[in-house]
This record gives sequence, C-alpha cells and structure tokens, in this order.
Amino acid sequence: MSIKELLQQYETAEVLVRQLKTEYEKELEQIDALRSPLSGDGQPGSKTVSKSVERQALKLAEKAEELKQAEADAIAWRQYIFSLVHSVPDVRGAILYERYVNLRKWDDVADAVGYSRSRVHELHNEAIDFLEKNKSPDTIGHSTVLL
Repeated sequence: MSIKELLQQYETAEVLVRQLKTEYEKELEQIDALRSPLSGDGQPGSKTVSKSVERQALKLAEKAEELKQAEADAIAWRQYIFSLVHSVPDVRGAILYERYVNLRKWDDVADAVGYSRSRVHELHNEAIDFLEKNKSPDTIGHSTVLL
C-alpha cells in the first residue's frame, strides 16, 4: 500500500461509518413501522407482526455491532494517520493534517494554510515524498492490521 493510499484509509473508514449509520437508522425505522399496526384494543394485530419485529430487532443488533466495530476502526485509523502526518515537518505536515485527518477539500486546505491551491499540491507531493523516504516498511505495515 502506498503512503497516499494509507493516508486515505481514515476517510474510507469514515465513509463506512456513515453508511452503516444510515443502514442502522433504516432498520430502526422498519421496526417502528412494524410495531405501529395495532388492533382496536391497542394490542399488536398478529403474531406475524411480533415475529417480524423480532427478526428486525436481531438485524438491528447485528448492525449496531458492525457500526461499533467500524467506529473503533475509524478511530484507530485517525490516530495512526495523525501520528504519521505529525512526523512531517512545517507546513507540509499541516497540509497532510488538514487533508487526511480533518478530511478537508483542497480549496479548504489551501485556505487553512494560506497558500494557493497549486502550491499546496506541490507541498503535498513533497510531504508524500518525505514520508516515503523516512518511514520504515515496518511502520507502514503496522497499519495493515486495521484492514
């Protein structure tokens, strides 16, 4: 895995967390929808509804566990990426931080560090080169445990 791909892993993990949160919320809505049909006396209309709610509740619990793991992975990636970019000196490290830890768009990174977008790209490339030259394969390989 290249340094740039490695740096992008936190964003990938965050995308997964957002996706799983959306799926979790959908599962929750489905349970609410199944629970709403009531008979005239306020009791569930059938045992079928109850079984459906049970199945959905199990799916919800599984999704909650998957979400919890994804959030833990995202935190681990963020910490790892933070330590990696923290080793890059001067504004180059700040550029990596804004882009890969704060997940900012290029224009926002340029605004944050006070350089033009083209200069930010040049400094970004220098920062990537710095990491490629100064990070041992063991340090980089350590992150693949999260994959």
